Amino acid sequence: MPHYNSVYNSKQHAATSMASWSLQQLHQKFQFGHHIVTGIYAGYPWFFQLWSRDELISLGGLMKLAQHLNDDGLYEDIKSILARHIKSILADGTLANRYPHSDLGSIDAFGWLGKRI
Repeated sequence: MPHYNSVYNSKQHAATSMASWSLQQLHQKFQFGHHIVTGIYAGYPWFFQLWSRDELISLGGLMKLAQHLNDDGLYEDIKSILARHIKSILADGTLANRYPHSDLGSIDAFGWLGKRI
């Protein structure tokens, strides 16, 4: 009979692999007009925009994945996503709630931006 820790570790490894794969599938290059943008879908296929709060929350997982894989390309994508959000700060101090731009601000996305920076 397998030891509990080995069964737990194999299940944990499987769950980690599936979560990593899912995040990588949501992390894409998008074309909006004539611009190519790196981003993370909030939840495809229903949420096909880049929602600021959801993207910044998911960015934490992408940061850990980049560190685990030691992937310079992922680090560049992370910096690109952060730069896009910094540029989208609205006059009232909130972030646009999604990309492509919306006039509606997201009050809690700004805190996530600060945490990720």
